[in-house]
Order: sequence, then C-alpha cells, then structure tokens
Amino acid sequence: MYATHITGVLTANPFENNVKLSLARTLPLMTEQDFYSMSTLPTSDVPVWVTHSEHYQLQLLILKAIEEMMPQDLVILLRMQMPAGGRMPKGLLRDHILLLQDVVGEEQQLIRQAQNFAVIDDHIIRYPMEAGDNRVTIRLYSRYQTQYSLAPILDLLNAFKFKDIRFEDHIL
Repeated sequence: MYATHITGVLTANPFENNVKLSLARTLPLMTEQDFYSMSTLPTSDVPVWVTHSEHYQLQLLILKAIEEMMPQDLVILLRMQMPAGGRMPKGLLRDHILLLQDVVGEEQQLIRQAQNFAVIDDHIIRYPMEAGDNRVTIRLYSRYQTQYSLAPILDLLNAFKFKDIRFEDHIL
C-alpha cells in the first residue's frame, strides 16, 4: 500500500465574507447548582473559526477535491464530531462515505484489505466546549504507486486559511 498524509491547521474563518446566522442559545440555568455545573464544564483555548454549517461546507469541499484526484472505487472515511449541529448535507450521505467518530479502527481494516481509500481526520472545533485543535489530516491510500496531483487538496487548504501544511509519502 502507498500512503500520502496531508496535514494543516485552520487559522482563520475561511468564509469570512458570509453572513452568519446567530446560533447562540441560552441554557435553562435556574438554580445555583445549574450555574455551578455550567462553570465546571471544560472550555478550550483553541479559537472557533467556523460554524457547524461552514464546517459541513469545508468537509464537502475537501471530499470533492479527493474525489477529483483519486480512483473511482474509492471509500472515504470521514471523522464526525458529535453533536453534529444541524441538518447534514446530502453530499455526505453517499454509499462510499463512512461517517465515523473514530476512523482509526476502520482505517486499519482497509489497510489490511489493500483497498483504495481516503481518510479525513478532522479536529476542527465549532464551539468553545468542543475538543480539538483545528487540525485536519487527510490520508490517501492506494494499492498502486500513482503520481496523482495533490494540487487540488493543497490549493484548497491554502485558499481556506490552513497553515503549517505538510505532506509525506509512505510505503506500508
């Protein structure tokens, strides 16, 4: 198996000129215990750059770039974070896309089967109490040593405010 790993960190809102619907909601905090419980919830120092719907848009763009460059018999593993936050777009609900919270187990199985596949291991946060580091890692696996162009993915990451973009090739 041949593998290519591409990693980048989202550093700003890639949809900065879009109007955004306010998603602010107030929890029903009524008692002292409610307020105390809320104050003990973890928060992150990682900046929130995208809303749930923008996150879906970004995932769809990454999927499209992968599908344009990889073979037709491709399976795509997409790490989903819960709660998903709103209606999932139809573009993510296709037969060759597996939506998983933990992609690693399925990834190892597909490596053993020598299957062409891709993994979008996404840790982009959408609200302050979500765990993540705004990093996305795209792993491409192929049975054959192909010289497909990484330009669609690299161009997309650069255009959408990702920094520290790195890629490396492996033979498994």
